[in-house]
Amino acid sequence: MSTIIYPFAKHQRFDTPSWVKNAVLYEVNIRQYTREGTINAFRPHLSRLKSMGVDILWLMPIYPIGKERRKGTLGSYYSVADYTQVNPEFGTMEDLLALVDEAHSNGMYVILDWVANHTSRDNRWTKEHPSWYEWDYDKNEILTPWDWTDTAKLNYSSKEMKKAMIDSLLFWLKEAHIDGFRFDMAMLVPDDFWYEALNALHQVKSDIFLLAESEGENFHRLGFTATYGWNIHHMMVDMAHGSKNAWDLVSRIKDEAIEYPVDAVRMRFTSNHDEDSHQGSASERFGSSLYGASVLSFVLPGIPLIYSGEETENKRRLSFFDKDEIIWYYKPMETHYRELSSLRHTLGALQDGDLFTIDSTSSSPLLLSLKRKSSDSTVIALFNFSSQDIWTKFYDDDFCGEYSQFGSSEVAHLNSGCDFYLRPWGYFLYYKKNK
Repeated sequence: MSTIIYPFAKHQRFDTPSWVKNAVLYEVNIRQYTREGTINAFRPHLSRLKSMGVDILWLMPIYPIGKERRKGTLGSYYSVADYTQVNPEFGTMEDLLALVDEAHSNGMYVILDWVANHTSRDNRWTKEHPSWYEWDYDKNEILTPWDWTDTAKLNYSSKEMKKAMIDSLLFWLKEAHIDGFRFDMAMLVPDDFWYEALNALHQVKSDIFLLAESEGENFHRLGFTATYGWNIHHMMVDMAHGSKNAWDLVSRIKDEAIEYPVDAVRMRFTSNHDEDSHQGSASERFGSSLYGASVLSFVLPGIPLIYSGEETENKRRLSFFDKDEIIWYYKPMETHYRELSSLRHTLGALQDGDLFTIDSTSSSPLLLSLKRKSSDSTVIALFNFSSQDIWTKFYDDDFCGEYSQFGSSEVAHLNSGCDFYLRPWGYFLYYKKNK
């Protein structure tokens, strides 16, 4: 008889869907997007988002929200009362299907947000299948994870519960023809479930997009397409506040290249629903470096994310549990994101190009100088993450010749070894097609 003392996780790898290679991801907060807060009220924005270069719509949870111990007046999206229904506050199943159909007809893709770690406390499973949950026997009630008092922790030792969860996932693939999922708090769910669930999803849709809200190379080996780039995101925020610098970021980028499989997709972002509601809006967190940080999120290898309202340079965080409509009359960053998306769509360097640092005479840790290069194009990105002026010289064979300049219609003539100036918090993005 033998006993396993160190079980290694099973590994499985799936090809990244071809449509993800140059895609731009957009997180949709249905509740706050419009005054009505419905799926149908959101639909007219599809054409605008398409023109902005958005390819994938990530819908925050669209399921009914629990009422027991509800937080705020409207509750948390992530307190799911029924995995196979549409929240009537947002509309009907027919409304969702119409949205998916319209997105597909516009060449866009739709993924749903999925909560596998817990349900609401009044989900029907709590009454029909109490053994599907973990219990707090001191209180004689289903366990509440952390301070998520409106939720009930699922028990992944139950084979029946795992099957029901997978069946619910497959329901949306088969009935709503969605293109993938974003999995909330993926690190809280056992690997063996992900191995089984992701395999089942791929059996139905081979080119599915699967995003794990987690970091770690093991999630890619379990079959996820993409993971969160939290470490680099938080480092970018720290750089905006002066507690980290460009050298720290380059070191982390190098470590990531070693730690992760070469085809692992990392999600890059300046905001999302968690960061915005709990840590502050992108404008609050990044301040004067916001535009540079958003450019960097498109330059780094991975898939860039735009969160609802970032086009407006939203200076206030959105409420998480109550109505808090996005104000759309002023969208100063919409053209900014449109131009960035266009470059991602057309330049191979921003899709799968190698990433390099560029040598300069500046020994300042405040200067970030990067180059991405593929067979078809070259991109040079320079950032001053400080309130100081930076004068330097760059020495690189590619720092020569004529380049288009992001945000300008003028042609830039770069010369290796010439003096170069970056204003405080300034950046330059140069690009050209290789002959």
